[in-house]
Amino acid sequence: MLVQLREFIAANEWTDLVLLPFFSMVDRRKSLHHEVIADAREQYPELLATEVPYWSDIERMSLRRAPLPAYAPLSAAARVYATLWGEIEARMGAAPPEGAASASDPRALERRDEQGDTVDDEVSAGGEQ
Repeated sequence: MLVQLREFIAANEWTDLVLLPFFSMVDRRKSLHHEVIADAREQYPELLATEVPYWSDIERMSLRRAPLPAYAPLSAAARVYATLWGEIEARMGAAPPEGAASASDPRALERRDEQGDTVDDEVSAGGEQ
C-alpha cells in the first residue's frame, strides 16, 4: 500500500515531503473495510486517525464543484474535514498560513465572491442548484 509510494518519493529524493495518509470513502458497515483499516493501522501506525466516511454529502462536492464547507459549513461531514485538517495541523506542528481557513472554524471556508461577500449556496425547495 504505502510501500510503493514511499519508494517513489525516495527515488525522486523528495526529502522535504511529509506523507500524511488517511482513509477516505470508509463504509464502516462493511466488514472488509474494518479488516483493511485494522490491518493497515497495525502495519502503518503513522496513519491519521480521522477517516472520511462514504457519505452522500461528501460525494455531492463533485456535483456542486465546491468544497463541502462552502455549502454546508456546519454539517457533520464538514466537521469530519475540520477534524482531519486539525489532525494535519497537529502533525505538522504549525499553525496554518495566514489567510488559510482554520479547522476550528468551518465557516472560514465559506465561498466568497469577488467583493469578499459570502456566496449563498442554499438548496432551494425545488432541489439542488
